[in-house]
Amino acid sequence: MSVNFLEDVVRFHNLSIVERKNWIQSNLSDAGIACNEHVFHSCFGTGCNVWAEIGNKQKKVVLSAHYDGSSIVDNSAGALSLVGMTKHILKCDRQWGSVGCCTAWWQ
Repeated sequence: MSVNFLEDVVRFHNLSIVERKNWIQSNLSDAGIACNEHVFHSCFGTGCNVWAEIGNKQKKVVLSAHYDGSSIVDNSAGALSLVGMTKHILKCDRQWGSVGCCTAWWQ
């Protein structure tokens, strides 16, 4: 992520859904956060959650954002905010105990 959040959101928004998933995983991985994928099926179709858990199992904060939609505000900005928040919490506030990061898309 660069220093210009709006430019990052526009670049992210122009990626395909698979490229968005890869971007999320790559950015979290670069911060030392191991990611997992959970493919699921529902009445809306097949989707994929990208999730990561940080810290111990005592306390948990779960953060979630969509990355599959066409809305730049609801989906793209939310996903980038989530990645940024997760990295910030990991770096600056170790007392959270455990942080969950989850993003999702539909196929």
